[in-house]
Amino acid sequence: VIYKFITAESPRYDFYLTQRTESWDDFTIMAITDVHFYSKGDTRTDEEDKFKTHHVPDITNYLSSASASGEISKNVIAVSLGDNTSNYTEKLSHIRQNLYSLITMDGKTLPMFHAIGNHDHRGDAMTDYEAVIDFVNVFGPTDYSINIGNAHIVFMDNTMCVEEEQPHDYGKAMSFVRGVTDQQWAWLQADLANVKNKESKLLIMCMHAPIFGSTYSHFANIRTLMKTFAESHIMTGHLHKEIIRDFTTTWNGTSGRLSQEHNLVALGANWTGGWAERISVDGTPMGYNIFNVSGDKITESFFNPVGQEDDYQFRIYNGGDKYENAKTITREGEDPVTYEFDWNWMFRKKYSDDTMD
Repeated sequence: VIYKFITAESPRYDFYLTQRTESWDDFTIMAITDVHFYSKGDTRTDEEDKFKTHHVPDITNYLSSASASGEISKNVIAVSLGDNTSNYTEKLSHIRQNLYSLITMDGKTLPMFHAIGNHDHRGDAMTDYEAVIDFVNVFGPTDYSINIGNAHIVFMDNTMCVEEEQPHDYGKAMSFVRGVTDQQWAWLQADLANVKNKESKLLIMCMHAPIFGSTYSHFANIRTLMKTFAESHIMTGHLHKEIIRDFTTTWNGTSGRLSQEHNLVALGANWTGGWAERISVDGTPMGYNIFNVSGDKITESFFNPVGQEDDYQFRIYNGGDKYENAKTITREGEDPVTYEFDWNWMFRKKYSDDTMD
C-alpha cells in the first residue's frame, strides 16, 4: 500500500517500512498499457477471460523463467500506463483485486504502479476532480513518484479534460488535450527538487498519452528538468502502437546519453478482429515491454508478444486486404458497427525525430 485515505473518523495512519536486505541498483520493469477491460453498458467479459487464461500465464511464466536464467533481474516491478477500462470506472476495484493480482513472479504478486489513462476518467464527469475520483479511490494519487535504486520514477495524469460531451457516454474521457496543468508543473518541480545527486540518477516519467510535439502543455519545461538527470526516459501508451522515439541531443542528460520516449502497444482490446489474433493498429501483436535497469541507465528494452514466440514482432499484410475476423459491436439504441483493421495506418517500429527542439 503506497497511500491511505485519511478521514475525520480515522485521522491518522502509520506506515511501517521494512528495509530491503538486497540491493535494487539493478531491477526490471514489466510495463503494460491499454488493457481496456469492459465498456460502459457492455456486458462482454471476453477481455477478462482472455487475460486470465492467455495473458497471465504467458507473463508469469516468462518472468519466473527469465529471472532464473538471468535475462531479467530478480527484482521486478509492474507498471501500467493507463486505460485499465473503457470508461467503466466502477469496475476498477474489481480489476485491481481480481485481475492485476494474478500477475506474479515465483508465486508472489508483483508490486504494481499505475498511471491514469483518459478512459480511466469518469465519462459522466464535468470537473477534473469528478473525472478521476474513481481511479483515486482504487489506485491512489494520479501524480506521485517513487525511488528505486538509482532511479526516480514519476507518474502523472497528462490528459487534461475539456468541457465537451462525446457519444457512448464517454464524456470527458474522449475530450482532452495532452499536457499537464500549471498546478501539476509546480508539483513536478517541487518533486524533482527533492532528488539528490540528479546528475547520477535515472529519471523515468510514466504517463498515458505520448508527448510527441511542442504543443504539449509544459513540453519545454519538462525537457529542461529531464536534462538535469544522467539519463531520462518517458513511457506512454494510448496510441496502441509500438514506437521508440529518439529525442534530439538537446534532450541529453548529464551523461550525454540519448533520451527516449517508449510508446507501448496495447495489451487488451484493439477493436480489430477476434481474440484469436488481436493486433494493434501498426501490425504489432498484443504484448508487454521489459526494461532492464542498471544504476542510472536502462541497459536493455524489448517487446514480448503474448501467445507467440518472443521473436514474433509483427505481421505485414497487402495494403488492400481486409482483416478476416472483423468485429461487430452493437450498442443499445444504435445500429451495429463493424470494426476492421485499417491498413492505411502508417506502420513504424521506430520513430526518430531529428528536428524537434
